[in-house]
Parts: sequence; C-alpha cells; structure tokens
Amino acid sequence: MEPLLSVDEAWTFLELYRAREGLTEGQLEDNRQAFDLFLGRQQAAAATTSGPGDVLGQRLSDAASGCDSDVSSVRSEPRRPWAWASRASRRRSSARSGRAGAGAQAGAQIDVDTCGKALRWLGWDSSYELFMQITGDVDLDLSGRIDCQEFNKLVRMYNEREIKELQLQLSLLGVPDGDFKADVSAALADKLLAALGFGEGERTEVLHGLLLHDRSQVCDVFQLVSAVRDLRHAARRTCRDNEGFSPAKVAELEAAFLRCRGPGNGLERDMVAGSGLTRLLTNHFAPKDGVKSVDWKQVLGLLPGYEPSRGRDVLTFRHFLQLKRIWRDQEDQHKCAKEQTAIANVGFTPGEVREFRRIFVESDIGYQDLLDYLAVQGILERICTMGDRLKQEFRSAWLEVMATKYGRCSDVIDFPEFLKLMRKLIDVDFAGIKCRMIS
Repeated sequence: MEPLLSVDEAWTFLELYRAREGLTEGQLEDNRQAFDLFLGRQQAAAATTSGPGDVLGQRLSDAASGCDSDVSSVRSEPRRPWAWASRASRRRSSARSGRAGAGAQAGAQIDVDTCGKALRWLGWDSSYELFMQITGDVDLDLSGRIDCQEFNKLVRMYNEREIKELQLQLSLLGVPDGDFKADVSAALADKLLAALGFGEGERTEVLHGLLLHDRSQVCDVFQLVSAVRDLRHAARRTCRDNEGFSPAKVAELEAAFLRCRGPGNGLERDMVAGSGLTRLLTNHFAPKDGVKSVDWKQVLGLLPGYEPSRGRDVLTFRHFLQLKRIWRDQEDQHKCAKEQTAIANVGFTPGEVREFRRIFVESDIGYQDLLDYLAVQGILERICTMGDRLKQEFRSAWLEVMATKYGRCSDVIDFPEFLKLMRKLIDVDFAGIKCRMIS
C-alpha cells in the first residue's frame, strides 16, 4: 500500500508546520490582521509625532517596507521524482511563506508597546511583567521590536500557556497527566470549568455542547479541552470590539459604571454625569501616589474628539471603556520608562535582567507585578539559610531601596525596585551572593 505521504512531502509539511508555529490558517490570518492594523497605527503615529512626544514618551520605530507575502500562498506543485535540489528549493520557499506569516510588509516590525496592544486586541492579555518576560524570550536579538514571525511565536506561547493551565487544573482534579483519552464525568468537568473561572451559564453551555446532560455521563479529556478552548476563543474574539477587555472584565466595568450612574439624573442608561461622573473617574483614574482626587477634565481630555453634551460633561459606557484602555496603556508606558531608568542605573546585562524578571514573575503568584517583603525574602532563602543577622541585613537593604517611595506601602516592591534591591545585595555581597551567581 502506497504511503499517504512520501518522506519529502512529510519533511515539507514539518518545515511548514514549524514555520507557522503550529498555528492554523485561521489563527495566522487573525495574527496578520492584528499585526497590520497596529503596524499602520504605529506608522501613522510616527508620521504625526514631532519632537520627543508627550509625557508618556514615544517608542515608535520606522517599519521597513518589502514585498507582499502570505502564508496561504504556498503553491501546490506536481511531484518531481528527480533532483533533490528542486525539492529542497520548494521546501525553502514554503518555509519562507510560513515565516512571513503575518504582515503585509515583509520585514516590517512593531515596537514592544504596539505588540502588547495587538495581543490585547486578539484577546491575549496578561500582566505587564509576564508580557515582558514572554517577549524577551522571543525578541532574541534584543532589538525591542517584533517582526511577523516573532509575533506568531508570541501567540503560540500564549496558546501553550493556556493549554498548560488546563493540564494543571486537570491534574489537580486527579485526571492522569497527558492522557487525553481519559474519561471525565460531567461533575468533574463542571468543577474544572468553575476552577477556570467560567460562570454558571457558560458551564452549562459547555456541558450541553458535550451532551453531558446527566452528572454521571462522561466525555474524554480531549473533548473537554477542545470545548474549553473553543469557548475561550469565542470570548477572545469579543475583545477587539471592547478595547481589548474580556467579557468578564467588561461585565465588571459595566457594573461599576452603573453604580455611579445614580437614579433620576435624566440620562440614558449608558451615561453618567455630575457627581456620579466625578466618583467614577476618581475610583478608576486617580493617580497611584496617594492623591485622593483627580482632575477629571484632564482625564476626559484623553478621549480623542471628546466634547461635552449640551454644555456638561457626560460619559457613555463606550467612552468609559476607551478611557480604561488609554489609562492602562499609559500605565504600561510609565512602567516601561521606570524600568528602563532602573536598568540603566543598575548596570545589569540584558541576559541578567531577563533572568531576574523570570524569578520575579515566577514569585508573583497573582500576576500583580508586585512582590511583598516575605516573597522576596523567600527568593533569597532559596540561595542560603537566613539567620537573624542576614534577615537584619536584608531588612536594611530593603528600607534603603524603598526610602524614596511615596504614597505606597513599603512592604511591596515592583520589578524596577527589585532590580535595585538585587544590585544593592550584590554590591554588599549579601551571604556571598557574588560567588553563588558566578557558580
């Protein structure tokens, strides 16, 4: 019986699969659309920006232009039984098409800030430091810019994280690790969905889709994981219409919005004004430096083209979502600026910064981009046993690094401050840390 694939065809398939990062054509098309959209926005911003930019700073790069390419452009040619060189040429052509993957301009690049926005538009959101860690694993040349193939790698890595999360939850429920044919009861499937944060309606939808109408019925792990992934994919697709926010986050923000609306203000349901508007802006846009109030005129001014309605400031829920996204992007840019300043001051190499970030993110259980005092002490206790003397030395170093902080609890530390603390501990050779780092 003739094999379905020859060795040459199988090799071509594997090369193309690797070049496409294991993503489907639908996923690659989504990536291309996101990459092109935000590449265009970056180029437009670069064209209209003069000087150093606004208070948030601009880190826009000029994108290189090139020839058009598309993943689906790989031609199907008749098999030629002669000349391996001809086959190798076709394989290289296929791989190049796969590597082009996304982006209408071959060689085009987006900066890291723009990349984060594109990922959120696709529904792949994460904490800032986790995003920077994953990006650092992809941006191997440390250019601070992401090309089409690297963007596909990022999406693939987010996909892998989602699958690992599902596998972890399954193992916690006693399902054998890696056995995708293992039976899962409806009751166990419901527990898994609840652990993953799905609401009652979503859990019912998944169970009915798997034909699990009775708690004693079963499906296999592969069917359950596929159903969860499909539901999450559908949820992610809504993010592009909701400023990059997930359905759960949109529901949370809508509830907060409606609480500030107040009864009998003569406005439609999706509008707030007056004291309700002031309360809403103060709750969600107050600076994190101990200031209790907020200049809401300045905040509303962040909205492109915003104008008062009939002489008074009115905010719709759509405007509120836009403001939350703008504010989140500003916070990320401020984090980036603070981090770059810290990196310049501490003198660590890019590789050292990457490893310190990995340690920081692994210890940040809730992905809040903050570690408390005991968490950092726990990191050091992996290196050495800390007696009373070392604990006192660590406390002194911590207080020295945090001495200039204002308006925030001194018992938590962000990544730039973590780098400064590590620099301080290395400089004083805390517990012989220099020799331990060399070894």
